[in-house]
Formats: sequence, C-alpha cells, structure tokens
Amino acid sequence: MGERMKTVFLSASIPDPKRNPRFFETADVVAIGDAVHALCSVVLAAKDRLVFGGHPAIIPIVQRVAALLGRPKSVDLYLSRFFEDKFPPAWRQFENVVLTERGRDLDHSIALMRGRMLAAAPFSAGVFIGGMEGIIDEWKLFRVHHRRAAAWPVPTTGAAARVLFEDADVSGDRDHSRDEDLRTDRIYARLFRRLLALGEPA
Repeated sequence: MGERMKTVFLSASIPDPKRNPRFFETADVVAIGDAVHALCSVVLAAKDRLVFGGHPAIIPIVQRVAALLGRPKSVDLYLSRFFEDKFPPAWRQFENVVLTERGRDLDHSIALMRGRMLAAAPFSAGVFIGGMEGIIDEWKLFRVHHRRAAAWPVPTTGAAARVLFEDADVSGDRDHSRDEDLRTDRIYARLFRRLLALGEPA
C-alpha cells in the first residue's frame, strides 16, 4: 500500500493597490506567482489534492499547472456565486468546481464559501501566499478547523503572508520549526517538497 493521498489547502491572492497599503507595499507579485505555481506543481506531481478558493489572479496559474501535468481532477476550486459575473474564463477549465450560494452581502457570501471549503476535507497542510485580509481570515479558520494540520505562511511573498509570519498577535500560536526555511528559501518547489515531505523528484 502506498502512502495516503495528502490534501493541501492553498490560500493566496495578489493585493489590490486600491485597498489596504499594509499589504500592497510589501507584496512581491512575482514571488506570489512563482510560489503558487511551485506549490501546485509539487502537490499535483505527487498525485495529491489541492483545494483553493478562486481569487481571479490565482485561478489561471493553478489551471495552467493542472493542465500541464494532466491533473485537472486533483484540484477543487471553490467560488461564490456572489462574484459570478467576475469569474475569469479559466474557471471553466476545472473539473471539480463548487459554486457556493450568494449570501446576504459580500462578507456573508465569502463566509459561506470559506466555511464550506474548509469543511470539505481533512487537510494535511495549508500554505498561505501573499494576500490581504482574506488570507488572514482563512488562516484563522484553517487553524480552528484543522488544528493537527501544518500551516505555513510564506513570508518571502510579502503582504498578508509576511504579517502572519512576523506578527504573533495576528497568527496566534503557530509552529516555528520551519521558520528558517520559510524566511530564506526562494526556490519554492524545493521549499514545498521539504515542507510537505514529498522528497526530491526522481
């Protein structure tokens, strides 16, 4: 028998310069894209599962990697119907899409999506890349629902991930055992293979 398939939660977005400058000013947009691409590549090449909520800038990156590796069925994409008129075209290329109901307003709609997404699977790990307030909200929900799972903010991508890494008042009590790797390693595929204990590719 092989090792049980892992399910990895990805929380990522590219900060909007029109919103909170705290996140945009430290964001490394290139690093965010590289890290998302690398995480998808590592998880899907290992025949594990990736689950994420569809930020418009992240959906095309994940879709390209899943298509390239021939692993579209290994990705679960969650989208709220509140944003239905703003979905990027790439969302239609996913085979496993969960459209969650439109709530009373924006915040309620997002809360419904996140609640369903984070209850969908017993996650092995969560990886938090770039982002704004939503990444912090997802971090807190992930820690509540999956206390035994590893959770890693990637500070080299800046933005909310850096806040989570540096500010204990925001992130709470987290595992610091891999902080040196997270702080210094910008070869993201290597970093994620190490964190997820998937080993080097043959």
